Amino acid sequence: MVGGQVIILHPYGQLDMELFSKTISHHQVSYLGTVPSQMINLTKFLNTTNRDYVFETLRCVSTGGESLFVSTVIDIQRYLKNNCRIYNYYGPTECTEAAVEHLITEDDLARGSIPLGQPMANVYIYAVDKYHQPIIPGMHMGEIIIGGTGVFAGYRSRNELAAQVICQINNELCYKTGDLGCFNPKTRCFEYCGREDYQVKLRGQRIELSEIESVIMSIAAMCVVVKVVQSNNDYLVAYVEEKSHSVNEEQLRQHCQSHLPQYMIPSFFIILEKLPLNPNGKIDRKLLPPPNFLSIVTKYGSNIPSTTLEQQLQQIFSQALHIESPPIDVPLGQLGGTSLDAIRVLTLIRQQVYTNIDIGLLFTNPSIQQLAIAIEPLLISNQTQETVSTVDPPH
Repeated sequence: MVGGQVIILHPYGQLDMELFSKTISHHQVSYLGTVPSQMINLTKFLNTTNRDYVFETLRCVSTGGESLFVSTVIDIQRYLKNNCRIYNYYGPTECTEAAVEHLITEDDLARGSIPLGQPMANVYIYAVDKYHQPIIPGMHMGEIIIGGTGVFAGYRSRNELAAQVICQINNELCYKTGDLGCFNPKTRCFEYCGREDYQVKLRGQRIELSEIESVIMSIAAMCVVVKVVQSNNDYLVAYVEEKSHSVNEEQLRQHCQSHLPQYMIPSFFIILEKLPLNPNGKIDRKLLPPPNFLSIVTKYGSNIPSTTLEQQLQQIFSQALHIESPPIDVPLGQLGGTSLDAIRVLTLIRQQVYTNIDIGLLFTNPSIQQLAIAIEPLLISNQTQETVSTVDPPH
């Protein structure tokens, strides 16, 4: 017992940022427990209403339940006093919530990532391979396994499910979190590397979606990246929350191109006024609106070809990408095209338009309009050569 007073908001009150901030001030709250997405919403609210506000009474802020990014910490620090500590907690419900903790430091902010931290008292944490063997610290990432006094005994009437997530290491009951992580010898902390089920395979490349989200969130408020299947093709789609419209789709794409390999750049960026949240204030991926691919691609530019060649190429792009009347001035990649789609386009052009086209021409002229301009002189030259070759030489 510590004799502290607990302030509980009414149902869904944590989603009302005006009520949330007023409650902290009115009750002179000294300790705030929250989640990163709620911190983001709070700072966005204060950014638009009272940028000079400071929570005078807050001495400690703890957060957990989601990945915590440096940008989120920097944003919330603007509204906290210098002596207010910020903790990052990690631990699933099956391990009695918090199992690992970390007091965020200036070194973390300078390094650009927030670690999970170190295990709390009577808690053991491992990063293991698929055989449940501990991984050498600093070498590779593995699944995070938690043991100790807080590990649950199982799910009520769900023995089969419990058997999938409970294992034994050193004769001790442990919980398989499904999270990926590693121990960093330099910081002496465990680092979060994403979810096993947030790792996707796209055209042979294994991709960690949280890495893409981290890059995008360095210039946008909030983001979630998902893999979407459309017409038997896989696409990465980035949903970005940006109320102030300070960034647009082109800026997001250019930023990703500067920081990510080509195969990790989302095909589509969908900017929303607000990302859907569940009652706990976390992003609810299941409620993300399904992308309307046709409306996404057609809003980029004109889909009316001005020449016969553009019309031919538009039909080829349409056939390869499964998009009706794709815009003529949008690059193949921004239409969701992949390297395999580029090969399909190239094959169709060789079959229907010009047999000697080089694949480099397609990559340097990725839109229908650009490609038509590049191919036109080649066609004229080819026709001229054919005409000359059919004329009998003089006797």
